Amino acid sequence: MNRRSRLFVIFILAALFFAALAHAQLSEGARDEATRFGTATALKHQAARSVSALDVTPSDACTPKPLSPPATINGTMSTASCYDAVINGYEDIYNLSGVAGQTITIDYSSTSYNVFLWMEGVHVDVISFLSSGVSRQRIIYTFPTTRTYKLEAETLYGPGDGQPYTGPYTLTANASGSPTCTPSATTMCLNNDRFAVSATYTTGTSSGQASAVKLTSDSGYLTFFSASNIEVVIKVLDACGLNSRYWVYAGGLTNVNTVITVRDTKSGTVKTYTNPANTPFQPIQDTNALATCP
Repeated sequence: MNRRSRLFVIFILAALFFAALAHAQLSEGARDEATRFGTATALKHQAARSVSALDVTPSDACTPKPLSPPATINGTMSTASCYDAVINGYEDIYNLSGVAGQTITIDYSSTSYNVFLWMEGVHVDVISFLSSGVSRQRIIYTFPTTRTYKLEAETLYGPGDGQPYTGPYTLTANASGSPTCTPSATTMCLNNDRFAVSATYTTGTSSGQASAVKLTSDSGYLTFFSASNIEVVIKVLDACGLNSRYWVYAGGLTNVNTVITVRDTKSGTVKTYTNPANTPFQPIQDTNALATCP
């Protein structure tokens, strides 16, 4: 073997050595990240069983932001974000509108830090860690009930961990499925059974769910204390041919604190109307209520 051949062999062997070393380091980094993810998940599960499932440092940044699919959020995590003492990370908190029967796909990613996604103990798929160039996690979940779910988009690491925990991120939420309005003693289904209408009331001595009674395909009324005592009359109208909106009209015969919820079961969009306590019910004539046509 001549000198040139020997040098070529040495070069190949060196390249293979450094490639193997880089692969080993990458694998070690991924193992560390996977271990950290497992630990953070266990800590969040434990915290969820405690009295305070949301152990965060109080600040304006900890106020949950509304999130209704479909949505794409391009956010930035910083030291001004909410701090989660449970896992030593920063986070943005979202109130996710969940509709029974809909399947939600949530994707959370960043090229600046390792992400950690949490939603009330729901299973999270780890797509990749930052050691691969992008950190990405995903939730695919079918809502069992219609309510607001707490979603936390967090950093996997925090102060003192020796890893990045600030920078831009992308959060997307998309829903599929065909949820329907299910009528009950407290929910009426209006406008071709598409819109679920319900309400709560609060007085100085009592509170509860309003009883809902459907009158026509588009209208109905609510009672609080007695079936013979009508408190609110409400209707949902299809005005897609006029201004591409569904309209909500309501009139009340009460002065108690009332919160009316109108939910579009097709899109998942929710509209709420609140009448303050000790205030005569103010008429609702919302001709811009729901931009969910057709």
